[in-house]
Amino acid sequence: MVIAGLRSELAIIAVAGKVDESFADLVGDWSGTPGKQRRLEGLCSTLGLTPSAVGAIRYQLLHRTASAIHEAKRHRCRRALMLVHSFSASHRWFEDFAAFSHAMGMP
Repeated sequence: MVIAGLRSELAIIAVAGKVDESFADLVGDWSGTPGKQRRLEGLCSTLGLTPSAVGAIRYQLLHRTASAIHEAKRHRCRRALMLVHSFSASHRWFEDFAAFSHAMGMP
């Protein structure tokens, strides 16, 4: 997590750096307990998504994006960015990122 200065304001940048590891479990495999279900509902509420629509999305992508938004609000920043920095020469896990991007309405 980075707090960055942009001229006269601050921004939050949440970074996920990957090589060959996944973005954690699929939400459909991750959720199940009441505590995890509440957590998922909170993340989806922050992101404008519905829990029933994110089963095929990797949990870490939801969490990292929502955390950028929460930190921006906490630090009174008007801007937040979730950045995925892939070091994979074979574009591993790109399909998961594309599915997340599509769910967020950003194909």
